[in-house]
Amino acid sequence: MNKLILVCLLCLCPVQALAWERTMTCEPPNCGDKTPLPTYWEDPCVAFHLNKAGTRKMNFADVQKIVKISVDAWYHPDISSLTPHLSGLTDEDRVGYNPYIDQNANIIVFRDDEWTEAGEMMALTTVTHRNSTGRIYDADIEINTANWDYGIVEKDGKNVVDLQNTLTHEIGHVFGLAHSQNLEATMFPYSSTGETNLRSLEDDDLEAIAAIYPPSGNACVFRDGTFQKPPYDMDEAPVKDEDCSSQPRTPHTTPLWLFIVAMGMLLRRRTASFL
Repeated sequence: MNKLILVCLLCLCPVQALAWERTMTCEPPNCGDKTPLPTYWEDPCVAFHLNKAGTRKMNFADVQKIVKISVDAWYHPDISSLTPHLSGLTDEDRVGYNPYIDQNANIIVFRDDEWTEAGEMMALTTVTHRNSTGRIYDADIEINTANWDYGIVEKDGKNVVDLQNTLTHEIGHVFGLAHSQNLEATMFPYSSTGETNLRSLEDDDLEAIAAIYPPSGNACVFRDGTFQKPPYDMDEAPVKDEDCSSQPRTPHTTPLWLFIVAMGMLLRRRTASFL
């Protein structure tokens, strides 16, 4: 299992407004003989489920409202076919993708009690894609409420991390966007307590989704409701019994974890890939 850590340092020198960037299946020079490919959702209809435990640091009704606003911020049908949707609640709290089954969900979960990653990270998005194509199969967002006080800046003051600010940024990673060096972009990789600049999409972000997910004319149909946590591990195939005639899918290779770290004040994106 290989790991790549990239450290991004913020300096006070002038920064040129660069265009948006995509998350690739690998980052040179760590690709070996593989060709880096951009990641993407084959179906631009992307559903999310919010973990019903929420966080002890915020009212759950406020959390639900903010999650929906943050998801909807990426919906711009006039320029893009990308259609994100908050489908309901879930008791699933595990990050990852089970290649044996169709029962996978893109979850948003708060980590109040334990955060196993670097404490300075405000959030972490884990995206699972196929190395050979770049197709995304699953994406999960974890919010670091163990180390950071989250809230609503207008309500709780400038000392909290604004949930909408962080979540709107993280959702961009779900769709295959990497960090942008455009200071105005939602995908700019730095933030601080009290900031709300990342809540809304700017031209850089809109250009990205318009290019990656151009209008198609197809309508999305979502099956809303609660997603129940499957009774087996993420890499475990369902046990076949006399009542189950379906066969598990061919297993993929062991995931390769790619860590991309934005040190200092913000967010981290992690991608899991398989051949």
